[in-house]
Amino acid sequence: MKSTFLTISQPARASYVIKKSKFIADIAPVSNAAASKGMLAQLTAATPKANHHCYAYRLVENPPAERFSDDGEPVGTAGKPLLEILHHHQLENTLIVVTRYFGGIKLGAGGLIRAYAQAANVAVAQTTLCEKTLARQLTISLDYPQLNKLRSFLDQQQLPILKTTYTEQVTITTAVPVAQVSTFQARVTERLTGQAQYQLGAECYLTSPPQP
Repeated sequence: MKSTFLTISQPARASYVIKKSKFIADIAPVSNAAASKGMLAQLTAATPKANHHCYAYRLVENPPAERFSDDGEPVGTAGKPLLEILHHHQLENTLIVVTRYFGGIKLGAGGLIRAYAQAANVAVAQTTLCEKTLARQLTISLDYPQLNKLRSFLDQQQLPILKTTYTEQVTITTAVPVAQVSTFQARVTERLTGQAQYQLGAECYLTSPPQP
């Protein structure tokens, strides 16, 4: 799995009109090809009178996956410009679909490329970028008197509390960037004077604002 990548935090929609042709761009976070195809099918079904539903997506996979389609537009005038927008913004696990209603005036190859790219860029500007960092879930078992110390430390490190279980001890599940797991455990052990047990869990991704 990729250690870090840039994506979007929420879907967005934007429109662009030129020479009576209307381009509606939908951008959305996706996790796999099935999710991309499912969203494309929903948008296509919701706009059956549109002339074209062109798309592009990039996925964090091994190897990385990317696909695009001109959906009947001249080759290279729609899907590829959308994919280039994703590359330009370094976005992965992201789908862009641009739905076009033809206005009766031909735009030419260059006009189409610019129109699809412009619609996609406006959609990117309408959403919020975020960074995903590969992490491991970590369950920490500790005695009740140590609970506030751990919560305070997690808050300082801006790490999430995914789950809390109360039994004879308290168990808290968090997620720690893979590269920091060993250091994190050592610092928690020091803070809690050795009174903690750890269990590593599955890999996941933490979400944070993009680095400046």
